[in-house]
Amino acid sequence: MAGRVLFSVLPLYIGRRGAAIVGTSVSILVMLAIFAFYREFIAGWSVFALLVIFGAAFYSGLFSNVSPYVVEVFPVSLGGRAFGLAQAANGIARSWDRCASR
Repeated sequence: MAGRVLFSVLPLYIGRRGAAIVGTSVSILVMLAIFAFYREFIAGWSVFALLVIFGAAFYSGLFSNVSPYVVEVFPVSLGGRAFGLAQAANGIARSWDRCASR
């Protein structure tokens, strides 16, 4: 939730492109840190789990920044179709994930 709030406010100050660059850069750094420290523990807490939780704020927040971008960039008819296609793909992936987890 914090990531979505952050990335809802951040583009107002540095623009949508700047927010995307910040979010992508931090996401890459978090993934590299996960790769480097996945076996470590801090005060009994897995560094892997802590980094995944910290990174989730940026992954989720970045999606809330990029998601409406398609509709803003393209004409209404094309943007609406593209956004609909993206949501359809999201629904299929979510259904697939639910079936695979059973």
